[in-house]
Amino acid sequence: MYKHIRNVKMRLLPPGKLVQCEVEKYDQRSVLEAMHNCIAHQDHTKSSRVSVVERPDRIEFTNTSTFYEGKPDDYALSGHVPMRYRNPTLVQAMTQLNMIDHLGYGIERMNRSQAERYLPLPDYDLSEPGLVKLTIYGSVVDESYTRMLMRDSELPFEDVLALDRVQKGIPIPDAALRRLRRKKLIEGRRPHVRVAASIAEITGTRASYVESRGKSEEYCQALVTDYLKKHGTTSRNELNETAD
Repeated sequence: MYKHIRNVKMRLLPPGKLVQCEVEKYDQRSVLEAMHNCIAHQDHTKSSRVSVVERPDRIEFTNTSTFYEGKPDDYALSGHVPMRYRNPTLVQAMTQLNMIDHLGYGIERMNRSQAERYLPLPDYDLSEPGLVKLTIYGSVVDESYTRMLMRDSELPFEDVLALDRVQKGIPIPDAALRRLRRKKLIEGRRPHVRVAASIAEITGTRASYVESRGKSEEYCQALVTDYLKKHGTTSRNELNETAD
C-alpha cells in the first residue's frame, strides 16, 4: 500500500534561514501506524474493508469501528495508554511482529511527527456511527504560521493543537477558545475565528494572513481592498488568482 502513495519531497524555507529544508509529504512510519491501527481496531464481525484513499493533499483512512477507549485528544495530548483492546489476540500478534506500538503511543507520535515537519496535525472524524476516519495531511495549511508555532513558539501542545484546528476552520472547545483569546492568539467571532493578525505580523506574512482568512463576503471584500492598497491596480484575473 505504501509504495502506491505518491510521497514526494516538499521544500520549505524556515524563518530566518537562507537554505530551504526538504520534508517528505508523508512520514512512512505514521502511514503504516495508521494502517496497522485500522486493522488492529477494526470490528471484524462486520466483515468490512479498511478504506485508504489518497487525495492530492491528504490520505484518508476509514475503518468499521468506534474509538474503543477514550478520545483522540487523550492520546495526542497526554499519551493515554489503553487498558484494553477490541482484538487483544490480534494486537498481541501484531506487537510481536513490531507492526504496532503496544504501549498506545502511536497517535501521539503521529501528531509529533506532523508538527516536527511543519504540517497540519492528523484529524479524527467520529461523526458517522460505526466508522472511524483518520486524515493525515500532506500539504501546509499556512506555511509561516505552522513553522512559527511548531518550531519557534513555546506554546503548550494543547494550544498548538487548538490553533491547528482554528487554521483549518474546525470548531474548538469553549475552554480552548477562551484560553487562546486570553493569549491574543486568535480573533474574530464564531464561526469565523482565525489566527490573530499579530501572528502574521510576527512572521512577516501579512499577505498569507489575508489569504488564509475565511471566504465570507466581508473577508472577500477585505481581500480585494487589501490587495488594491498594496498594488494600486489589478485585473479580474489577478483577483481570481489571489482568491484561489
